[in-house]
Amino acid sequence: MDKILKQYEQVDVKNKIKENIKKNRMGNFKLKILGLDKEKSYRINIKQTRHKFKFGCNGFLLGEFENEDKNKIYKEKFAKLFNITTLPFYWNSLEPEQGKCRFNVDCPKIYRRPAIDLLMEFCKEKGIEPKLHCLNYEPFIPEWAKNLSFDEYKKALEKRFEIIAKRYAKVIPDVEVMNEIFQNDKGWETTLRKDVEWSFRMAKKYFKNNRLIINEGQNVYNDALNDNWQYYELVKSNLDKGVPIDGVGFQAHMMWCDKKCASPYAFWKFFEKHEQLGLPLSITEVTVPTRIDGVVDENIQAELIKNLYSLWFGIEKIDTIIYWDFVDGYSHKSIMGDLTSLNNVRRGGLLNFDCSNKLSYKILDDLINKQWKTSFTTRINGGDIIEFNGFYGEYEIVIESENEKIKKKIDLNKTSEFSLTKVL
Repeated sequence: MDKILKQYEQVDVKNKIKENIKKNRMGNFKLKILGLDKEKSYRINIKQTRHKFKFGCNGFLLGEFENEDKNKIYKEKFAKLFNITTLPFYWNSLEPEQGKCRFNVDCPKIYRRPAIDLLMEFCKEKGIEPKLHCLNYEPFIPEWAKNLSFDEYKKALEKRFEIIAKRYAKVIPDVEVMNEIFQNDKGWETTLRKDVEWSFRMAKKYFKNNRLIINEGQNVYNDALNDNWQYYELVKSNLDKGVPIDGVGFQAHMMWCDKKCASPYAFWKFFEKHEQLGLPLSITEVTVPTRIDGVVDENIQAELIKNLYSLWFGIEKIDTIIYWDFVDGYSHKSIMGDLTSLNNVRRGGLLNFDCSNKLSYKILDDLINKQWKTSFTTRINGGDIIEFNGFYGEYEIVIESENEKIKKKIDLNKTSEFSLTKVL
């Protein structure tokens, strides 16, 4: 891993990452504030409050901790970093009993599968965008569905799409329709498991205005090292048939990748290929372990996260990066708190088991909330134009004169080269 990290210290790599971020995440803005007295001087504070880019994490641990102190800390630290979260719509935990879905806040608890409405309330409270994961993903189907005939199963799956859409299509923009198509077969499955056209056309029937996303595991990076582009070809062939795929997702659980996949050159080659699809790209599930090659090293995890996020943030078509397990000791299928248990052993969280910050959390906080946000203060006379280079997102403008103080929110994006903002 040291060899890979050294590549990120090369001047050409550092410069390209920096240039990509500036080119793809920032704009040159001219701002004129209407309604100001041309005879007066004003103090103007311009502060970015929200990214257009989506930084997220799964929300599977909301309300899942052993005590309320940890639940509170989790919510505070989560909301400080992230503006999107993945919600667990796994069929077996959402509808363990046919016809009885666990949507409501007071539904029976299932570990790592908080009620959808509980997560929706959290998202509304903190201004976080919810993301649906995942409509058709057969490794997580309820036991009752395994007893159905194929035709019955198909009808039940369509009914699942319909029920979820009626309740959430208007409030959840991004919908993962399929996941891990090229992963090894996992027990019980039907041909619908890998039927991309059926799944997306069915999703479009019920989620008419949502962004429909296909997702695949980190195996795609290993494939690319050998010039195997089967995922790209799958998506392209379906797009050529008019299948309504709106976004392409890639997991990035780095402990299961060849270390060469983490090379900046390998990533640039990989995403340059997939940008040819002309669709938005998402990094849907990120894990960077603290335990690498049997050694626990928090510094290596933090350095990898800094480099990977910086590279991904600069790639034009990528608009979302979602980390996976936020806290050590709560991984899927692992014993809670046992850091020797299955995936817990990798310590891939951004927080320790006690919810204290790891270095990786501090690094991401610095990137997301400081280095990649724009904030400055200037003085103008009424009618002057303010020119600046800043990151895309939502801004708060505070205009101060001797006798008044006015606040205004404004969105600045690629079409905001010149923005006239009326405040009076």
